[in-house]
Amino acid sequence: MRSGWIAPGSSIAGRGDLVVVNIFADATTVACALGLDIELPDSNNEDPAYWERIHANGGYKGRIEGRIADPWLDGDPDWALLLRLPWGEVWFDIEEGVKLFLPAAEIARALLLLDGLRANGIRLSADDGGSLVRVSPTRFGDDVLARVRDRLEAAGLVQGFNEIVWELSSDWRPLA
Repeated sequence: MRSGWIAPGSSIAGRGDLVVVNIFADATTVACALGLDIELPDSNNEDPAYWERIHANGGYKGRIEGRIADPWLDGDPDWALLLRLPWGEVWFDIEEGVKLFLPAAEIARALLLLDGLRANGIRLSADDGGSLVRVSPTRFGDDVLARVRDRLEAAGLVQGFNEIVWELSSDWRPLA
């Protein structure tokens, strides 16, 4: 299936303020924990030979096309839509890894998904205790930030390294 959407998350636009949840963990492991039998490029690999192999023979998208929601062949070559969920979308960005796009009002569902990933062995915090999950609005402006801030803080997320990024706290547990 090929999408007609112009940007990641655009199919859920109009359902409130959108946020993006970045999961800075091994993308293939995350995809497998989400039930996908695919191998995704390692965004952190700096070996030129590795990237040559990834881009060979039409790139990584051709190898996963029938097993994901939309390889976005007509879109940005770095992005692929992994899953469409009733409340959001799970995307892969070759530069940053797995990203969830969803309305801020649905953040509790994303946190339950993160808890499921953690239950499947996905590390959501670094060795130093810092969060490997970052949440930000997709649009900025004082009114948007205020609305999103209220939703994210009510869900137990904490302000990150600046005013537009929230993270999981070191003692984070999903809402019941």
